[in-house]
Amino acid sequence: MAFYGDFRVLDDWARDADRMTRGGNIQLEKVNILMRSASSQFLMKSAGKLFGTIPQKNKGIIHRKYKQFIESKDYSEFAKSITDRFMQQFEFFENSLERDIQMFFVNSYEVLNGMLKETEDEMEKNKDSLNEMRENPEIYRDPLTLFELKLRQFEWIGGEVDRIHEYR
Repeated sequence: MAFYGDFRVLDDWARDADRMTRGGNIQLEKVNILMRSASSQFLMKSAGKLFGTIPQKNKGIIHRKYKQFIESKDYSEFAKSITDRFMQQFEFFENSLERDIQMFFVNSYEVLNGMLKETEDEMEKNKDSLNEMRENPEIYRDPLTLFELKLRQFEWIGGEVDRIHEYR
């Protein structure tokens, strides 16, 4: 028995893994972390425009408040959103693995199914011969028939040995 796999599937996996792991190829859209409806955020977004009109000594205070505002916020939703987008390509790859493995072994399944069908047919033929032997045992007790039976057994064993050598 010889099994052949569809090695194009493995080539596709290598290409996909290379694409997913190269840092320069990842394209994520930008997320504005200040886009919320709170009035304090509106004021903080407009702080840049205010810096130009405020005297120099007050700019430091506003800068510190703006920095405190940015540092005190919870950005976990944004981080989760970005992580989900990044991981989506890996999830697509994972979900396709089962189908890809089945595609890889399609030819092997055909070989196994053919061998199974052949073996079942041979077993059925041998069962018929066995039933005939059980119904008519006197035929097989005759010395000449016993000799022919032994001869067939040796021929069958020789054929099986040849088949084993073919598969190796």
